[in-house]
Amino acid sequence: MTVRYVARSYRVDPKLVHDAIGLPQTGPDRRPLIRIANDQRQSLDALTDRIIEAIRLDRAIRGVPDARPQRCPPAAATRLCAIRSPAMTATLLEFLTSYGLPAAALLLAIGQMGVPLPTSLALLTLGALAANGDTGLANAFIWALGGTVLGDQGGYLAGRFVILSAEGRPGFRGRMARKARSAEPHLARWGGSGVFFTRWLFTPLGPAINIASGIASLSWPRFSFWGVAGEVVWVSIYIALGYSFGSNIETLAGILGNLSMALAMLALAAFLGWRLLHAVRATQTRAHEDRDEER
Repeated sequence: MTVRYVARSYRVDPKLVHDAIGLPQTGPDRRPLIRIANDQRQSLDALTDRIIEAIRLDRAIRGVPDARPQRCPPAAATRLCAIRSPAMTATLLEFLTSYGLPAAALLLAIGQMGVPLPTSLALLTLGALAANGDTGLANAFIWALGGTVLGDQGGYLAGRFVILSAEGRPGFRGRMARKARSAEPHLARWGGSGVFFTRWLFTPLGPAINIASGIASLSWPRFSFWGVAGEVVWVSIYIALGYSFGSNIETLAGILGNLSMALAMLALAAFLGWRLLHAVRATQTRAHEDRDEER
């Protein structure tokens, strides 16, 4: 986390934190604490201890109880939970702080194309940075939305390239293209809602649905409309959660990620169950028809 974030979480003057770790008063220092520690050639624990001592001394002088920051979980009562971020959060914070919102948009775009990147954690981190004043909330939303939509469009176009380049050819890609054509009536019926809900509710299925929508020739305006609508919901929810619970973003990301995966598996199980039921009913119908013909 940054100096301003720690000061805001513990309701102290940022100058107190600056002085505690020996930073010059040349304006707000937006570097994550882990980078400051590296630049000063000391451990993050040593830097943290100096801040803890300064805050405790300041509170003792002012007669303020030594309490937790307003967004710190009870388990972290004796340490600075806003400082001791897990490794993934600290790395992502440093990356976004160093390279800014365009880097966040690029990360989100690549993640939406199926590359396993911490996109949910990135959105939560953007919310935390906005809460800290390191970026504007509206700017974070616009860049994040642009990145997610760009990634969706990339996956869709990749699917379209498969169908356009492989249709009529032998082999695996040709079979995929022909199966996609046969799925067009189903996609025309359910494609819009499928795209919308896999943006924010069943997020693990999102990249696959992007490619499948392109392969099965879901109309581009329809895909784009539902895709943008779903991404607005997803980006809004995660940035708002990061803004509100910034000191616990990695724990929150883990909970939300597990929930999304569970919902995705539940949806997949329901779909497979529906297909199995449909197949059983079709088999029973054919069996009845065969018996009627024999009579």
